[in-house]
Amino acid sequence: MRVPHGRARVTATTVVLLAVTIGRRSPSTVVDVAAVRTVRRTAVDLGLAVALLALTVLVHVGAWPIRVDRAVYRVLLPLRTGTVADAAQVVVALARPEAVGGITIALALGLAVRERSSGALRVLVPPVLAVAVVVLGGKALLHRLGPPGTPALGSFGYYPSGHTATTLVCAGALAQLLALRRPSTAATGWVLVATWTVLVASSMVVRGYHWSTDVVAAVLAGALVLRLLARLH
Repeated sequence: MRVPHGRARVTATTVVLLAVTIGRRSPSTVVDVAAVRTVRRTAVDLGLAVALLALTVLVHVGAWPIRVDRAVYRVLLPLRTGTVADAAQVVVALARPEAVGGITIALALGLAVRERSSGALRVLVPPVLAVAVVVLGGKALLHRLGPPGTPALGSFGYYPSGHTATTLVCAGALAQLLALRRPSTAATGWVLVATWTVLVASSMVVRGYHWSTDVVAAVLAGALVLRLLARLH
């Protein structure tokens, strides 16, 4: 079927105008998408901060989270002995904050020397230092007692869990560094980070070293530290 010459010219003109219009709108569209992403990130960060603040206040005043802690403690009593308890103790030993933080910083220094670049230092060291300040600050501020049988910690308390927060931040910082260098590994890296963090957090509660809200607060604080510092790179 033959298209009249005039109609063909109109159609071609329309296509050209449409292409020009789309081309002109593309930068605006890109800006809009970037703005939406920024708003979403800010909303998530704000949500984490509000949740952490609310939980901290509720724990401090002895509200309903305390009842949840005691209920979880009673439910897990049968797991305090046996194979599960032994496995949890191994996880706890592997997640000692001073060891995990030290290894992360040592790795950052090693990479910096090997690569003659401060890239690894910028990604790994600030989160480790920041989470130490947040955890120690929370422990000193609330001075919360631990579950039955746990020793007093002098000037510090048990809220939030240092094991859990340090695990999440150090593993998360390593995942961020790997994702920056090999973006295809990002999803797998964060799955491993989440799995290990949950394992450490649950082990601390199973062994009776922390209340359940201690580890929840640690996850909130660790996630907030990671997200805020990730904006620097």
